Amino acid sequence: MPRRSAGARRHSMAAAAMAGAAVTPTTSTARGRTAPAPRDFTPRAARILPPNHARSPDGGPRARCCERPPTQTSRELQERGPVFPSDVSLDCQGLAFLEHFDCSLLYPPSNMAGLVLCEPTELYNILNQSMNVTRLTEPNYLCLLDARRKHEYNESHVITARRVKQSPKGEYLLPESAELECVKYCVVYDGKTSSLEDYDYEEDEEGTESADDSSTDESSSSCSKNAEAGTAIQCARVLEQFTRHRVCILKGGYERFSACYHFLRTQKIFWMPQELEDFQPYPVEILPAKLYMGNLRQACDRQIQKDLKIKAQVNISEDTATLFTEENEKFLHISVPDSPDADLFSFFPNICHFIDAQITHGAVLVFSDLGISRSSTAVIAFLMHSSFFPLKRAWNHVLQCKTNMRPNRGFVQQLSDWENKLFRTVITDISEPNY
Repeated sequence: MPRRSAGARRHSMAAAAMAGAAVTPTTSTARGRTAPAPRDFTPRAARILPPNHARSPDGGPRARCCERPPTQTSRELQERGPVFPSDVSLDCQGLAFLEHFDCSLLYPPSNMAGLVLCEPTELYNILNQSMNVTRLTEPNYLCLLDARRKHEYNESHVITARRVKQSPKGEYLLPESAELECVKYCVVYDGKTSSLEDYDYEEDEEGTESADDSSTDESSSSCSKNAEAGTAIQCARVLEQFTRHRVCILKGGYERFSACYHFLRTQKIFWMPQELEDFQPYPVEILPAKLYMGNLRQACDRQIQKDLKIKAQVNISEDTATLFTEENEKFLHISVPDSPDADLFSFFPNICHFIDAQITHGAVLVFSDLGISRSSTAVIAFLMHSSFFPLKRAWNHVLQCKTNMRPNRGFVQQLSDWENKLFRTVITDISEPNY
C-alpha cells in the first residue's frame, strides 16, 4: 500500500479526535505498522455500479475510458479500486461511470466470460467485416468452432470453421493454434441448438443416474436429440475457461445458418491467412434478408446480387455504375460527394420512401464508394424513419452490423437535424466522442 503523507495522517487524526475517538499514531517503520484491515474480495464493479447497469440502457457500446491519473498505479487499483475525477458523480444509477471509464479495467478476465446466443445474421456480419481486405485474415479476429460429428463437418461447414475433436474420454480438445485469450470473437455451433437450456450437463448426469431401465424408446430418442443439440453448449463451457470474452453459440446451429446463407458453406479448411485473401466479403446485413449495406465493388458483383437476392439498389455516390440500368424503377441514384459540406439531408425523404416501396418485393442494397460514410448515413436515416429509432439507437444498430462505419461530421449534423424533424426535438447529443 502506498504511504500516506504526514498531512493526510494529521487530517485523519484530527477528524477522529473531533468525533471523540482515541487515536493511536502509527510509526513509519515496517515493524511498527498496524495490520491492514481485511480486504473486501467482492468484485469492484459490483461495489461501484448498482445492479443491472453494467451497460447503457439502450444496449449500446460503452464509452472508452479516459486517461488514468498518473498517481493511480496498478497496485492501487487492485487494492482500493479506481480513483474517480472530482467531476464524476456516481449518482443517476452509475451511468456517469460508464461515460468516463471502460468497465474492462474493473472486471477481471473470468467475469467477462459467459455464454450468449448469436443470431445467424450476427455471424454473417462477423464473417463479412473488412477494412482494406477481409478481417478473416487477422489471426486474433475470429475463432469459429464446429462441434458436430466428423462426417457432418467433412460434408460441409461454415467458412473458416474448425472442427472440435474429442478425447477418448469425451473431453473437448481445442485447436492448438487458437490463442483464445486474444481472440475478439469466439463462436461455437452444432447441428441445431436454439437455446442455452437445450442441454444442462449437471441435470443430464443426475437424470442418467436415476433413469429407469423400463424407459420407452421414444423417451430415449428424445434424450439423444437433446444431448446432440447441446454439444455446442458443452464445448462453449470448456471454451469460456480460456477466454476473457463471451462465447457465442450460434442460434439454430448449422441447419439454420446454412439455410439462410448457403453461399457461406464450404468443404475447404482454411489454415493460413493468405488462403483467405481470395475471399470477397459480402455486404453487411442491416435487416435480415431485407436491407444490406455495401460498397461499389459489391454492388457490381453479379454473384453477390444473386446470392442475396437483391432486387433494388440505392447508389449514394458520384459513380453511375449499376446493374439495374434497364429497370430504373428499381434503382435510385443520389449523386453526392463524401464531403462535410455536401447536402444529403434533402434526399432523406426520397431514400426512405424508395426503400419502403422496394423492400416488400425483395432485398435492397444501399451502397457508396467504400460503404463507410454516405451509405451508412442513408441507412441510419432510413432506420430512424421506418423503425422510429432515435439517432443513437439507429447509429448503434448500424455500428454493430459494420464496425468501421463512420459518417463524416457534416452528415452527423444532418442526421441530428433529421431526428429533430421526425421527433420534433433533439434526443441524441452528437457532441459525444462516439459521434
